Amino acid sequence: QLACEKQITVWNNLIESLAADFLLSKKEVEALTAARDKQPNFRGKPRSPEASRRIISYLCGLESLIAHDGNNEEEFTSKKRRERRVVSMPTLTTIVPIYDEAILY
Repeated sequence: QLACEKQITVWNNLIESLAADFLLSKKEVEALTAARDKQPNFRGKPRSPEASRRIISYLCGLESLIAHDGNNEEEFTSKKRRERRVVSMPTLTTIVPIYDEAILY
């Protein structure tokens, strides 16, 4: 019960922060706000692509936390997420000079 209330609070804080950044309209905030007796309405897509990106990133992070609890990943990972899995990623190395170190170009 208490965990559910904390989840609702965190979700509503995310939605409020998106509204504070002017990424969601009042109508979208009302639709996406959760309560003990009301689930967020995900039927409408937010008008802001940045709001959509942040919400999807947050939900994927939750999905990832559940998957990494030591349970079977197949049970918790969605089909869409498996399709977008990163197979390999290029690396970037940055060398930061130490204070007063001479830099040769």
